[in-house]
Amino acid sequence: MSQITRHGVRTAQDLIKPLINRTPVLVSENLSHMASSPELNINFYFKCENLQKSGSFKFRGASNFIAEQPSEKLKKGVVAVSTGNFGHAVALAAKTAAQKRNMTIDATVVLPKTSAPSKIEGAKKNGGKVVLAGANPEDRDKTAKKIIKDTGAIFIGPMDDPSIVHGQATTTMEMIEQVHEMSGQRLDAVVLPSATGGLLTGAAVVCKGTETSVYGCEPQEGGPDLQSGIESGVLSNPKNQNSVADGLRASTSKGNFDLIRQKDLVAGLYTATEREIKKTWRLLMEELKLVIEPSSAVSVALLLFNAEFRAMLAKQRKNWNIGIVLTGGNTTVSRITEELGDFQPRSIASEKDWSEMYERSA
Repeated sequence: MSQITRHGVRTAQDLIKPLINRTPVLVSENLSHMASSPELNINFYFKCENLQKSGSFKFRGASNFIAEQPSEKLKKGVVAVSTGNFGHAVALAAKTAAQKRNMTIDATVVLPKTSAPSKIEGAKKNGGKVVLAGANPEDRDKTAKKIIKDTGAIFIGPMDDPSIVHGQATTTMEMIEQVHEMSGQRLDAVVLPSATGGLLTGAAVVCKGTETSVYGCEPQEGGPDLQSGIESGVLSNPKNQNSVADGLRASTSKGNFDLIRQKDLVAGLYTATEREIKKTWRLLMEELKLVIEPSSAVSVALLLFNAEFRAMLAKQRKNWNIGIVLTGGNTTVSRITEELGDFQPRSIASEKDWSEMYERSA
């Protein structure tokens, strides 16, 4: 992991600048007010990677990895293992590189059979060949290894590969720069969802030695189970990954885990329940007027509902500028309707309504 550096992130930022969208950073007085209390004043800054090419921040890592490869190696194609968004990103990054280099780059994406249809179609739409494997990460890895053996293609990974982490880390570096440009402020913290760990690891490298703290979050159940791994010191291998936050149904890479568990780099990792994630998912879409996937809601769910996390922040100081990455927007109206159909329409305009909902979840 010593190969991952701020210099590497800056180099990646320069390399992929012509390839990616410099996605906007938005603020919301309503959401900041809802997360605040007499003891804690929160100002949210939302980095909209749901508006990134391929629909997620993972286009950054895929683009950086492919951009660093010589054309001779890319001729045999690329293979990636994904729960959805990274596969979508690899397919588009390979297509973009092929057009730029005037060559053919075949992209094969190994996805779990449980992947959201929108993510399967996203990879296909951009020219990727999709191979479906079991929901277990080992099944997908085994399938990918066979494809690589048969074709000689390059494996884009693992997710702790420096090229990928440097690319993902440009999300945080860019957000910090944009917040300063728009407000003259610095971020006191970034709170990021984590599965394979590239986004969180990259943020830790970018923020190391600065006044910006880095916190991670995950679903309480059905995600990577990173919190228990950090507590035990042993990387867990969860079997039943069924969280509504489908983008977080993945295991953390060993290299990323080793860095994330260092307290001087990642200040802490917390969880949100499925109900809290769903509530926040709906709230963010209503307030920000954006389509996001549920994985994007986990960080804000933490700040709204996790009493331990809120108390920890309040104990340190009252005022916090907090960066949130809306990690992706690869979902559909039908899935939103299906997942949120059991939530009755409600008003969120009233502070009383919100405080009552907060108390019920606390």
